[in-house]
Amino acid sequence: MNNRFALDIGSANLIASSKSDTPVICEPSVIAVNRRTGNILAVGQEASGADMADAQNTVLMRPFRNGLMANCDITYRVMADMLKRSFGRELRGARLLLSIPCDLDEIGESVLIELALKTGVKTCHLIYSPLAAMASEFISPFSSCLLADIGAVRTNVMLLTKGKIRYLRAANVGGESFDAAIIDYLLQKYKMQINRRQAEQIKMKIGTVYNDGVTAFQRLAVNGKNIVTGEIMQLTLDASDMYEAFEEPMAGILEAICLAITKIPPSDQFEVLKNGISLCGGGALLHGMSMMIEGITGYPTATVDSPQEATAIGMARIQDWLPTQIPAGIRNISAYYIENFLPVK
Repeated sequence: MNNRFALDIGSANLIASSKSDTPVICEPSVIAVNRRTGNILAVGQEASGADMADAQNTVLMRPFRNGLMANCDITYRVMADMLKRSFGRELRGARLLLSIPCDLDEIGESVLIELALKTGVKTCHLIYSPLAAMASEFISPFSSCLLADIGAVRTNVMLLTKGKIRYLRAANVGGESFDAAIIDYLLQKYKMQINRRQAEQIKMKIGTVYNDGVTAFQRLAVNGKNIVTGEIMQLTLDASDMYEAFEEPMAGILEAICLAITKIPPSDQFEVLKNGISLCGGGALLHGMSMMIEGITGYPTATVDSPQEATAIGMARIQDWLPTQIPAGIRNISAYYIENFLPVK
């Protein structure tokens, strides 16, 4: 029986894994709550896709947004439900590894572990999401490199040199920032109102942050409400609209990465430049992201395989490596993992 499990607590999705090659389950990290009673109606895919009987009094909430936990009770319910459906009876007595953002403080770490232990697992430890994603690519933690996990709401940046974490930052910009940017752009420039689902579809179909000469010819017809006349209007958007709309969120991601580059010790600059920047998270899939970052920073930039699942897969691989007993008092194993890492022969 495999009693080592990993759960990537993303702001958009929860991804559970027990093997180092593939996730077990991936579902939206949302929960449906009755606005009047406070009762939890559904979790995950059921909550995001179901038509609620009392839609007017039903609100969708995400427990893992800025700083992870907006509500401890809801956080526990989502975590417990996800783990139970993923691992069932095997959960009791299991060892759990959770991903965390780069700026979670000690109090937040303690609360998160306490909630996880309530689900029935025997032990729970934490690891920074970019570091876990490295393991999915079999990148040694002794590598000198820069990692950026571009999630739905936040971008986590980590700088590693010579087996030490030199810099950590979590910036409040991510995939949803680009959705919001499209909504604001159409409203301000064309007086057109669309919803978030439409914005996400636009982003997925023609969204780009880099002019590679190919996407410039892509067009998309979009219907929305004219806020002046109240009538339905149609626009044809192209890449030039995307470049303009995405300027602000892209600048936020570049700022976080460029600030990390300034923290590279002079003696390690050549090594980091050689290994470059690795991207993971759903936001890394936005067309032109790696090319834009490489063009601005001058550092070779590449997106890892399966960027949305990389953290969960990497954590499962780390779980396979971790010893049975981890020294008492260690909640966040990030430094411990690096210091005790042994390459697989």
